[in-house]
Amino acid sequence: MIPHPGPRAKRREAGDGRRRLRFISPALVLGLLWGLLLLSPSVQPVLAAPPVSINQDLLTLKNGDTLKGRLDSGDAKTITFVSEGAGKLVIAWTYVKSLRVPEAFAVLTKTVRVRQGMPNREVPEGSLDVEGPTLTVGTPSGPVRMPVADVTHLVEAKTYEKMVYGVEHLWQGWTGSLSGGASFVEATQSLETFNFGIALTRTIPSVSWLEPDDRTILGFTTTYGTISQPNTPSISTSIYHGDAEQDEYFSRDFYALVQALYDHNSTTGLDLQQIYGAGVGYTVLRHPTQDLSFTLTASYIDQQYQVASADQNLIGGTFTVTYFYKFPHDITFNENSYITQPFNNTSAWFAYLSAGLTIPVIDSLAFAIQAIDNYWNAPAPGFANNSFQLNANLSYTIPSF
Repeated sequence: MIPHPGPRAKRREAGDGRRRLRFISPALVLGLLWGLLLLSPSVQPVLAAPPVSINQDLLTLKNGDTLKGRLDSGDAKTITFVSEGAGKLVIAWTYVKSLRVPEAFAVLTKTVRVRQGMPNREVPEGSLDVEGPTLTVGTPSGPVRMPVADVTHLVEAKTYEKMVYGVEHLWQGWTGSLSGGASFVEATQSLETFNFGIALTRTIPSVSWLEPDDRTILGFTTTYGTISQPNTPSISTSIYHGDAEQDEYFSRDFYALVQALYDHNSTTGLDLQQIYGAGVGYTVLRHPTQDLSFTLTASYIDQQYQVASADQNLIGGTFTVTYFYKFPHDITFNENSYITQPFNNTSAWFAYLSAGLTIPVIDSLAFAIQAIDNYWNAPAPGFANNSFQLNANLSYTIPSF
């Protein structure tokens, strides 16, 4: 027989039910509300909107493709555009249908020249609007229109102001390379040869869209070797060449210069040759892949030989040729040569040639082949008049600093 619950037990059960109801009722209410929101056609849950990019540049190509992103720079032939999906792109102007750039850019043209510290008020700065062959610059004083064909550089306004009004310190703007190699032979004769080279250049300002002000060139190459054989005196070879040049520009291509050249060559009996000169230079060809310059200087030459009677002090003229060429895949050719003709001893002329090919290997490392030739028409008695070297080295490109 099951006992029938009394009044107290019924009240306890009813109280437990009320407690359970009070405990679950908030959850039930929230669940019902959420269900109504989902089922209602007029009420939808509010979701966070994705971030919206502002001030994006808009590039439209002639084939109809549209790219959003940021204009990085431009020159006479191409623009560099950083796209959201495609990354950094270099696009020829001939493929551009339109370009909208809300950020301020400085526009340099063929007829305008700008030097560091000397701003040119003819350079328009503002937003860019390209439509077909016409570029419109939205300057504060009103729109300025020009043919796209006249543009030589597009430079972000902040960068333009920084470079025009800024001053680079002595330790800034340097570029260059280090190279070195060695060879060893162990047999009846033991042969050891070491060579090393460094080349540094500092051009101020360091950007091509500004007129050059000055340039510093420093270079040094050396080769040292020994040949030894049992019961025979060792023979040492020591050759080095150093040069320093300071250029001051009158225009983009014409400049004045002073230079100092130093040579030592034990194979031709030359202890030390010093050349000090001053003159003028002209850049005949200036291009990102090719550069050709000529210089002509009046020079003083001090030659000291192992045979003291051959020492000379000469006055003459030095003609120098420097050439640079960049092949595909960043393979470069560099040539530096000069010939000096003394006036007070016309038979004592001499010449120097350095030519090298640099082939990139990985990152900043490259394989380099360099030929160096020295010729003295009037060497020291008992010595040859020509010295030739062919060096194969590893080369390291020094990052710009």
